[in-house]
Amino acid sequence: MKDLIKYYSLTLAFYSVEIVVFKSTYNLWVYDIFWLNMLIRIILVSFFSIIVRNTIFKGSRFFYIKISVLILISPLISSSLLKFFTIIHPMMWILILKVISDLVSSLLVFFMLKKIA
Repeated sequence: MKDLIKYYSLTLAFYSVEIVVFKSTYNLWVYDIFWLNMLIRIILVSFFSIIVRNTIFKGSRFFYIKISVLILISPLISSSLLKFFTIIHPMMWILILKVISDLVSSLLVFFMLKKIA
């Protein structure tokens, strides 16, 4: 439970940055929303993994090898869910859909990471 609280405290800090970047670039982005979300998340998840390694998973062997797959899976899951949600609920505010898709993705990745790390 302690690790979960630490993990989501760090996630909240990074996620605040992600939301600001997403919101400021969304209206300027001319391509599919999937790619915008994917790009932002890959960059931030990469930095996030370094910090998580040094604070929560200090003793984990081969951490970066294990998490490299999750670094790719997390943005893919999140971006796919966001795209899916925008198709199903096109009139809903995009940031709400983004938060929901990111939350689902984050929970899945945390539990996968706890399992393999």
